[in-house]
Amino acid sequence: MREIIHFPSLGPKEGRYDRAFVRWCRRHGHLCVRTVELFWFLRYKHQESPPTFSAQASRKNWERRKWERKSLLAARKEGSSFVTRPDRAHGINSVCLVNIYSKKQLAEYIAHHHGPGTWRQYYRASKTYFRKESARYQRASDFWKTCGSKMRKDFLRCMHYSNRVPEAHPDYLVRFRTDFASASACGFVEVKGPRESLRPSQKRFFPELATKAEQCVWIARVESANRIRFARFNSRGELGPSPSAGSV
Repeated sequence: MREIIHFPSLGPKEGRYDRAFVRWCRRHGHLCVRTVELFWFLRYKHQESPPTFSAQASRKNWERRKWERKSLLAARKEGSSFVTRPDRAHGINSVCLVNIYSKKQLAEYIAHHHGPGTWRQYYRASKTYFRKESARYQRASDFWKTCGSKMRKDFLRCMHYSNRVPEAHPDYLVRFRTDFASASACGFVEVKGPRESLRPSQKRFFPELATKAEQCVWIARVESANRIRFARFNSRGELGPSPSAGSV
């Protein structure tokens, strides 16, 4: 089996409104998956075997980070503007700017980008991270296997429809238990809070999904734990209340 240090990151974690929407889907028997997780799953699914956690590879990564930490701290102590470290994989030297950090900021930067200090801490953190990302990967895999051939074809068509990054797409792809909004049993859903507005890129891309890619695109506003208000982009790319979805 193929061994890696970390599982490929499957995008940002779900926020509280996202979690509320997922709970709503479960209560109503709908099947949903985050689109960013599905994008990453499809990128890696053709590999011969699923990635596994490697303690040896993780140890090598920790040792590299440990050396980088020392280099950053030494450069800061000497008042140096840059620190150069070898990048053996590409045969070049990479340069890191360090003079913009105060001692406190540098410590926070190192803690964030270079992981826990001891090997035991790093091993525990990397293994926990791997388990969480593996679970997200498996959820995307299960969805892909059960969502049906039409839904798979539609999603693949949307992947090639534009060159936008996965994060620009609506939050979720949903297969509804019954015909939702009297139009389709599946579609994209962007989850928002009660006062959140669409980003400029979403205002451009979501209507295109509805008009040119012929996909169902909803906005789900989570107003409370038990209340979600839906709106949908129509065939003209205009956002309006969904006639049968309404508020649930």
